[in-house]
Amino acid sequence: MQRRIDPPETVERLRWASLNGFTTHIVGAPHDPEALVLVRFWPGFIDVAHLRGADRTEAARLPRDERANIWRPEHVTWHYYGSVLDALNALQYLPHPDADGAPHDGYRPPRDVAAPEPLTVTDAERSTVIVRPPARRPKGG
Repeated sequence: MQRRIDPPETVERLRWASLNGFTTHIVGAPHDPEALVLVRFWPGFIDVAHLRGADRTEAARLPRDERANIWRPEHVTWHYYGSVLDALNALQYLPHPDADGAPHDGYRPPRDVAAPEPLTVTDAERSTVIVRPPARRPKGG
């Protein structure tokens, strides 16, 4: 049985992520995942999103340094907690790291707003399968 992704518009946001350099990590069993973690690397930053359900997604941009941790970022330059559509929309329209007005000042993301803690994938949850987008898009035909 194939699970539905709700709301259906989520499929378009996940397609956008795949076509824009994000790698998808399936956290937990592939047939019943705990979360999806989307990760995109820039030269100086990392964009990450933890999708836990239609009403619970956390997105962040973090500095790409020795402290960078996609599973539980302790230092971010931007974050958003909300529904899957709102969080992925916010991530999609986040300015390029080199753009004027892009966030660069670091801070600790709030952790006391939900359980399990936002932007946290525990060691116990990490039985990960990695799905990478194709290196090239297939030619239409």
